[in-house]
Amino acid sequence: MMNSFLFNVGLILICSVSCTQLCTTAFKGYVYNSSISQLFVSQIQYLKILSYFYSVQVPVFYSLMFAVSFLQLFLSIFSICFCAKKQAETVQDAMNALRQERA
Repeated sequence: MMNSFLFNVGLILICSVSCTQLCTTAFKGYVYNSSISQLFVSQIQYLKILSYFYSVQVPVFYSLMFAVSFLQLFLSIFSICFCAKKQAETVQDAMNALRQERA
């Protein structure tokens, strides 16, 4: 239980930073001269290590790719759970039909 909780917290932490950065980049007019604008646009973007990645918009593509992959994971887990529930219902119906035939 605790491992799944920590895993979900890690996913939220990873998503929150990339989502905040995407919103800061997309809505530059609204966050002009704010602390988040200064953090992402002025300081992180011009670090020597990260300047190339920001020039080709890698963080924006990363956040979009992560959002799409998370959506795909969520939909696949949902479909697996839904199909398993349907399968369990059909197995129970088949068992009930066999019991009625024997009686």
